[in-house]
Amino acid sequence: MTVDIEFKYVKKDDYSPDYVNGVHGGVNSNGDIVAHFFQEISPIPESTICEFSDVGEIINETNKPEDLEQEVWRVVKSGITMNYKTAVKFREWLNQVINDHENRQDVDK
Repeated sequence: MTVDIEFKYVKKDDYSPDYVNGVHGGVNSNGDIVAHFFQEISPIPESTICEFSDVGEIINETNKPEDLEQEVWRVVKSGITMNYKTAVKFREWLNQVINDHENRQDVDK
């Protein structure tokens, strides 16, 4: 005898998915898989000093600090911890989604 169970998905009112373009993590001391999702962004200056011409046009801008072009920030957006069994299921699901996407891409060509 089998039993069917319907699982319903409930989202909180403040549900708001984040865009991420990277992940960092590993296995913790309990053997769980940990993933921290981040987004790489250019830093925002603390302030900008503008030099104006006599007619009020900006002729030079200097960011403070000045070395921001040499930085990339990885803003950690969220993270997950899962056991091995769940990680395997996640991998299977992700492989299927990737395969579906690749197959769809082939159709679009």
